[in-house]
Amino acid sequence: VLFIVLISYFLLDRPESSKNRNSNEEKEFNSQDMAKIKVVLRKYIDKKSTFRDFEFSPLDNTYELDLNAEFRFEGLERAQNYLEKELDITGGLSLDMISELIYSEQKTKNIIDRKSNNFIEIMEHEVRKLLNKSINSALDIPKTNFSDDFITTFKEYLLEKKDIQISNNVLSLIIEKEKLNMYSKELEKAIDSNRISDITHFSKKYLDIYGYSIDEDYIVWMINVFDLNLMVDDVIKKINNIKNSRRKKKNIEEMDKFLNSNADYKKSADINDIDMMTGEEFEYFLKDLFIRLGYDAEVTQLSGDQGADLIVEKDNRIVIQAKRYSNKVSNSAIQEVIGAKKYYNAKKAMVITNYYFTKSAKELAEINDVILWNRDMLKEKVSLA
Repeated sequence: VLFIVLISYFLLDRPESSKNRNSNEEKEFNSQDMAKIKVVLRKYIDKKSTFRDFEFSPLDNTYELDLNAEFRFEGLERAQNYLEKELDITGGLSLDMISELIYSEQKTKNIIDRKSNNFIEIMEHEVRKLLNKSINSALDIPKTNFSDDFITTFKEYLLEKKDIQISNNVLSLIIEKEKLNMYSKELEKAIDSNRISDITHFSKKYLDIYGYSIDEDYIVWMINVFDLNLMVDDVIKKINNIKNSRRKKKNIEEMDKFLNSNADYKKSADINDIDMMTGEEFEYFLKDLFIRLGYDAEVTQLSGDQGADLIVEKDNRIVIQAKRYSNKVSNSAIQEVIGAKKYYNAKKAMVITNYYFTKSAKELAEINDVILWNRDMLKEKVSLA
């Protein structure tokens, strides 16, 4: 009887023999969903899982995992339940899929552990260089993805230039790990980790970093970097509440400024009215203009502009330099708004003037994808608002 019990326990304990393993229906996930799954799974693995040690054979500068090696992982179903709860997914995450993801994760870990220090340094340096060239800010990393063709080209570059041979899958996983490391370091600079578990503080910091555009990918990454017990839906609700409160306060402040200034922001204002405005009045005129064009808009001067006079948002955050000039705008305005774009983590940068731009300013703007509105464009936008 004891022998039968032991045999039964052994068979039932193996993930491959679980009745639920193949009965779980697997569905297709897009690249963004898979990125979220990997981030959450990586946190779970680091804290709660145990792996068997795989054997590797060094061949020149290549390390290959024995794909026939038996994979043993205790708790596949617990990992499945954890992922479904954290990601609010019902079904679709089969045990086979989870097993393969964990297998790949451990494969990468063992490759890195068994390589020489020189290999690790080269790989980290090259991947960081790749990421730094591909993003405006480390805080954009959750949205930074590379195509299969791009990964293949990068792999070929490593083989040709650095004498490193590695598979596409392992290279992709190493890139994901470095993305998480870079993002974590940058996020910890921007956030007081001692208070981050508080949902209100978390939500305020999200708005400070990413503005009024709510993106679930960024929220998921932030939650998992700090290993927080926060639900995404609750965070989104809190962010909306804080956003509405901030808007109300800002609108009251600006209404007070509007009523107690000599500026006239009427829709009927034409280019000649704009020519008579002060620089500050021009900024508030543009704020009103962008609101009429369907944007959220704010003037930055109350808190220091850091190279941007306005910040507007619809689908993306845009920083704007406002130049109410009687002469052509030089490239110094372009340089300032390029710096502001990075400082405010914006997707786009603009310079708007009631006059025109110098040739060097237009050339610099074209190279750096800065949008320019000269006198003619401004007149056109005012007529449409």
